[in-house]
Amino acid sequence: MIRYWLSTNYVTLGSGYESYILGNSSSVVSGSSGSYGRAVIKQQTGWVTISLDYRVRAMRTAVIEVGGQNVNYVDIWVIRLSMVVSSPWSYVHDLDLKAKCVQVQTVSSEFPVNSAQTSSVSVKVGSVTSQVPIALVAGKVVFNVVVSDIQVSV
Repeated sequence: MIRYWLSTNYVTLGSGYESYILGNSSSVVSGSSGSYGRAVIKQQTGWVTISLDYRVRAMRTAVIEVGGQNVNYVDIWVIRLSMVVSSPWSYVHDLDLKAKCVQVQTVSSEFPVNSAQTSSVSVKVGSVTSQVPIALVAGKVVFNVVVSDIQVSV
């Protein structure tokens, strides 16, 4: 997570203020139209913060008949952020973030599906757990877990 702090001496939004300017409170998103990103503005005692992180995307991408058997493909995309910060760090000008993908890894696992069913993918980030339902047809399911390591610098 990347967080920018600003003293309430400069701006105040009201005690307990919280607003998502990108995404929502869910740790997981399904479908191709939802945003991976999540950005939230919050006011805490003495500070207003803007936080940016990425959510997990889990969705069935296809059902293909292979050798007379249906194969469900479920992709789960995870983005891990790492921040390059020189110590000591201070920044006075506009916040200009640069992100670079440094590595992508994929792990696939296959399981039987005895009958049409709805399964769910559960994601826990910090203390928040979110779930999305995934509809499967009888046959088998291949889970592709794709992990992207993103390096962020200022």
